[in-house]
Amino acid sequence: MKKTLLTILIAGLFVTFGANAADNGFYIEGGVGQSKANLDVPAGFTVDNKDTTSLVGVGYKINKYIAIEGGYRDLGKATASASGTFTGTYKGSPYSATGVISGSADADGLYIGPVFTFPVNPQFEVLARVGLLDWSVKQNLSATGTLTYQGTTYAGGETASQKDSGTDAYYGIGAAYNVTKNVGMSINYTRFKVLSTDVDTWDVRLKYSF
Repeated sequence: MKKTLLTILIAGLFVTFGANAADNGFYIEGGVGQSKANLDVPAGFTVDNKDTTSLVGVGYKINKYIAIEGGYRDLGKATASASGTFTGTYKGSPYSATGVISGSADADGLYIGPVFTFPVNPQFEVLARVGLLDWSVKQNLSATGTLTYQGTTYAGGETASQKDSGTDAYYGIGAAYNVTKNVGMSINYTRFKVLSTDVDTWDVRLKYSF
């Protein structure tokens, strides 16, 4: 995925300036930025809820005001850890743990939805987007002492893993600058929902229109 993103960025940098593009047609884009998961964790846990987010996507401009886009989005990883003796419920199942307990969630998915463009002038545009993210999350839970979860006791250092998937809506806004009629850059904010958790992302994207 990183090689694909790099290829897209390099292709955008070496396009011919001054080439013409129609108000409709296909485009490709890649972006990178930061994600923040708004986690609800018990008091006493140390949380690292920020990570790098990246995307690669394709789209089709129906006209200068609306396009349909889709692609792959990596939302990054969030972690939480604490030390002591713990009991509680995780994903609807009771758990108990001793020592240092650590949990992580790594999310990505495929997205699709419309993009609405509001031109300010030939160079600047305001963007609004909504759509659906078909997400997948891998979760890990471990403890340096013992961990009992879903009726299974894990020895120190072992990890209980679980995968979840689903589909939820996303929405966002952005601002774009057209370097040429083919090459554009944008800064975007998008909010996703994964496992009932809001994930906020900021990214910078480079787009090449055919």
